[in-house]
Amino acid sequence: MKILSEITSHIFSFIVGVLALCATLTTCVIPISYIENPQNNVKYVALSLIPTVIIGCLLIKIQQVIRQITLQRIRVFALSMIAGIGLLWISVANLHPVWDMQALIDYASSFGDNDSLLFSDSYLHMYPYQSGYILFLYVYMNLFGFSNYLAIRMFNIGLVVLGIYFMSRLTGVIFPNDQIAEKNSLLISTLFSPFIFTATLIYGNLPSISFCLGACYFLLRVFRNRETIQISYGLLSIFFVFLALWFKPNSLIFLIGLIFYLLTEFVSRKKIKILILVIVNLCVYILASSLPVMMVENKHNVDISHNVLPKTAWIAMSLQNSYPRADGWYNDYAVNLYQKYNGDTQKIDSIAKKDIANRLRSFLHDPNEAINFMSNKITSQWSEPTFESLEIVFGSAETIPNNLSPDSKLQSSMHQGLLRRIYIMWCDSIQTLIYISSFCLIIKLRKNLSMKQLLPAIIMMGGLLFHAFWEAKSLYVLPYFMLLIPYAATCFAYSVDWVENRGKKVSSV
Repeated sequence: MKILSEITSHIFSFIVGVLALCATLTTCVIPISYIENPQNNVKYVALSLIPTVIIGCLLIKIQQVIRQITLQRIRVFALSMIAGIGLLWISVANLHPVWDMQALIDYASSFGDNDSLLFSDSYLHMYPYQSGYILFLYVYMNLFGFSNYLAIRMFNIGLVVLGIYFMSRLTGVIFPNDQIAEKNSLLISTLFSPFIFTATLIYGNLPSISFCLGACYFLLRVFRNRETIQISYGLLSIFFVFLALWFKPNSLIFLIGLIFYLLTEFVSRKKIKILILVIVNLCVYILASSLPVMMVENKHNVDISHNVLPKTAWIAMSLQNSYPRADGWYNDYAVNLYQKYNGDTQKIDSIAKKDIANRLRSFLHDPNEAINFMSNKITSQWSEPTFESLEIVFGSAETIPNNLSPDSKLQSSMHQGLLRRIYIMWCDSIQTLIYISSFCLIIKLRKNLSMKQLLPAIIMMGGLLFHAFWEAKSLYVLPYFMLLIPYAATCFAYSVDWVENRGKKVSSV
């Protein structure tokens, strides 16, 4: 395992180093029109540099103070702050849902009706994986009302708090270090606004992030020491995997990382219980992916599990220039194919494979085109500091009558004014700080990191690879970026010792 962990550490350090360099030199900003085409804005690169340095120095400076404050106090403070910021934001930005959010609410409100016409259209054939979240919305919004968007967004704030709680506990398990890293994780998560601001998102992404973090935390608790395997934590991890997959099947990326880690533990420990956990996790994936679809089909006597839009269509789309959106971002390619061929899966799959082959041949013929395309695609996701946390509120908001509140100075300023610019600069500073500090830790400890400590790194690299060949969207890479927080938090926990040791070496010369 030592060789595997060293190889993983070196690959991870290279990837994070490149991303840190990109984040330092570029800031991809979504235009004020909110079209999904983040472009580098040199102004923000320059403006965010000073706050990055100041915040970093302050975090180093307060490490001695943090050591004196109990973890419980910092946890209560941080989670209360996060809940307060979230409540303030959804009060300002409680607008009508945009994108597919309203469609999901419409399906949920119609789920209890006997009219199956809505469930027979092409949407659920193209996106059957939305079934789990639709069922959740049906139950939850039946209680509070299908037009009560504030109720679901308040629930989302609870999920944000839960996710950050699990993030800190995950950090504490990976890097115990007298709880300093866990304390820093709470503070950095409080500074990292995009996750808090996604509380307005009525979509399966947000619940899946929190539940995935819970699954990671409980899995690592299974192997708290060398001698014992605490299977009860394994069952809790599996439960959270089920919830994450129910809300968003793309949580499979996290599951693959968890299974990879389980297999490394099996090779090391030779315990049959570990293989059982692997098998149960695979069974849970099948169950969580198929059960919501079956429930929708049985309720409305429709068949949405066949004639599903092939995944090859999404891959083909992800390799295209998507102007006016950014390279590899969403365009109408897959939907147009589905409608043109009336859901003929085999025909769509055949055409998509040909388009993929043609695009790859084009890349081979012109490597510069391939490099430019992939670099643009990756930076537009990983160097976009807000992770579309404003886009999910204001994107297409102006097309809905009486949606925006012109008499709200806070909303107007966050939409297209001064607060929007300050928010982008703040997010850029925190994003760059997380990249640089996590890179510093990995470089410092790359020969000593265990597979347990590299679990977030493995999942993060899997997410980067997946979205390099799938639909690009900075919102979609948010959970993988957040997995850098444990490393950034630990970097600041060690920073005082590193500075003191360096000072001793200098004074002894």
